[in-house]
Amino acid sequence: MRMLVVDDEEDNAELLALLLEREGWDVVCASTFEEAKRELAQGNYAALLTDVHLSDGNGLCLLDDGRPSGLRVAIVTTGSAAPMETEGTLEYFDAVMSKPIRTQELIEVLHRAVGSAPSEA
Repeated sequence: MRMLVVDDEEDNAELLALLLEREGWDVVCASTFEEAKRELAQGNYAALLTDVHLSDGNGLCLLDDGRPSGLRVAIVTTGSAAPMETEGTLEYFDAVMSKPIRTQELIEVLHRAVGSAPSEA
């Protein structure tokens, strides 16, 4: 299954991609809000993992037009200790995770959402 990882810190995105690929995901990374919007519109993704704070926008706004039909799980991450800002909505997201991301927790959330390991689905 395909997953879109959105983070403007490329090292974070690459590390997450490596971890998720080991779990069987086909991962595509986007480093900007605009790139992520294009990918979501063109690609068929089962999962989205996005940072809130992107250099050119707010990750919460990626799903303002609703969830794409094939998107089974959407997770937003934040490194901020402050409460989530009100721009954008959590309505279309399944989970909020604080950075640094606990990888085992992320994998458990993903497995619960898809019902099996991605390579088995």
